Amino acid sequence: MSELGFEFTHFAEFAWAQLEPEEGVYDFAWLDCAVALADKYGLKVVMCTSTATPPVWLSRKYPEILIRLEDGTVLDHGARHHASFASPLYRELSYRMIEKLAEHYGNDSRIIGWQLDNEPDVQFDYNPAAEAGFREFLREKYNNDIHALNDACGTAFWSELYSTFDDITLPKLRQMFMNHHQILDYRRFAALQTTSFLDEQYRVIRKHAKD
Repeated sequence: MSELGFEFTHFAEFAWAQLEPEEGVYDFAWLDCAVALADKYGLKVVMCTSTATPPVWLSRKYPEILIRLEDGTVLDHGARHHASFASPLYRELSYRMIEKLAEHYGNDSRIIGWQLDNEPDVQFDYNPAAEAGFREFLREKYNNDIHALNDACGTAFWSELYSTFDDITLPKLRQMFMNHHQILDYRRFAALQTTSFLDEQYRVIRKHAKD
């Protein structure tokens, strides 16, 4: 890489299983070797969080963190981005791993920057945690006033009126004639899950990273 004229490299973006091979057990020795080798050849290192690829122990021990599609299909280990950004448990486990990574490399002068996740997108997730989170999002947006939601979403049409936020489910995007105001709220909620997940990663790293 150095001979080809590269100046930067990035490490660990898909390496959660190597960083935390067992829950609560961390291994940075292999990554220390990689960082030292990059430094030897004058390559600047961007360190990456590994949240795009949770390890298999996480998916098996905590299957509730997996994304559920609208048709009920539950994503599984073996690819990437199969964990739900709306899952409080997945976030907790992610931030714990990132904190250990940042404690180890935050003040390392060979690390010139950080990459968060990898190509994170907006998840249209039907995980129960996402549905619970959507209801909380609506309660906050409409000041816990179900009448305000009904007015804003025009639910008087087609007898769509809600009497409580607990009656609200995630809009089914494939179902014809779903309320478009609620679909828009869902898309905003879904986008917020991605941005807030990345914002919190930044805050965890910032506690330990050098200025």
